[in-house]
Amino acid sequence: MKSETHLEFYQRWKKLASPYIKWQFDQFKPFVGKRCADIGCGLGNFLPYFAEKGFYLGIDHDMTLVEALTKELPQDGIFSIICIDVTDPTLIKILRSYAIDSILCVNVL
Repeated sequence: MKSETHLEFYQRWKKLASPYIKWQFDQFKPFVGKRCADIGCGLGNFLPYFAEKGFYLGIDHDMTLVEALTKELPQDGIFSIICIDVTDPTLIKILRSYAIDSILCVNVL
């Protein structure tokens, strides 16, 4: 039996967990501003719920996941994805340059 790749695992999780992800988002939706950063965005499980918010910046250190998510993104200026480690000091400047008002970090550990 062939084992699944890292990307295949995340794709499977995204499909199976969508009701749970929606429930999670509903819990913190009232507290999310108009310009949100999603630290550890993976394949963008929360991304569909941010279209109404204004701007979404997905942040992940895994280039495979960032590349896969970038291919799916609408090119409308509402969504942006970057590959960077959250311990990189330049991340603060990046967050400020996008005028981020909320940071989400869910299902990362």
